[in-house]
Amino acid sequence: MPYTDQVVVSLTILFIAGLIQGIFGMGFAMIATPMLGLFLDYRVAVILAAVPLWFIATRYILQRRHYVWESQVTRSLLPGIMIGSLAGVVLYGLLPVGANYALLGMLLLVSAFVPLALRHLRWIGRDTSIRGSKPLGFLAGVTESLMNVGAPFILLFSGISNLKRRQQMLALNLCFAVGKSIQIVLITLFIPVSVSWVHVGLAVISSTIGFQFGDRFGGQWSEVQFRRGLFIFLLIMAVAMGLRALTVATQP
Repeated sequence: MPYTDQVVVSLTILFIAGLIQGIFGMGFAMIATPMLGLFLDYRVAVILAAVPLWFIATRYILQRRHYVWESQVTRSLLPGIMIGSLAGVVLYGLLPVGANYALLGMLLLVSAFVPLALRHLRWIGRDTSIRGSKPLGFLAGVTESLMNVGAPFILLFSGISNLKRRQQMLALNLCFAVGKSIQIVLITLFIPVSVSWVHVGLAVISSTIGFQFGDRFGGQWSEVQFRRGLFIFLLIMAVAMGLRALTVATQP
């Protein structure tokens, strides 16, 4: 695919992902990263989705900074996310591309079934009680900086801790903002990625426009239908990433 076509298609994908993130408060990286990975190099796909998500999540954190600093969720998750993000960047630099695609496919498959798993965790109780923050925060940090998909482990943490919706959104955006900060800085300094910063800038603009449009319609669309659609999408993308891994592995 010619470079100009790659830019146009990638910006369209990022606009759609930003739109969905604005409407439902989640889904950006799980949609953007695998779709970009279908026709771009894995490392380029990751960084193109990472930078816009950092802007979106950081904006969320700054707007609610007083609540963020005082929340027990922040204090419990932050150490694990930071350490995990460092480990994830190391893996990002060391793992072969085919392995990264395969891992992304497996994580998307896990992501598809996380809501089903959470339904079976309701026996834990109804009161909010922080559980599993260190291991799940660490895994979220690793997968966020390696594949842009730390959300499944944050959702598991939210489920077993019985977090309220506001606390869950805080946990997700904390993971995105902190994980992406570490990821972007370390990759920029130490790991060469063949992507133009003009392309990255356009990616941020496209995603932000989509997010702003979506944010205006938040709460007006059925989240149940969105989750059903996301489930099917994740299954398809999991298979696609597996095939992409095989294709990359068989290339000379």
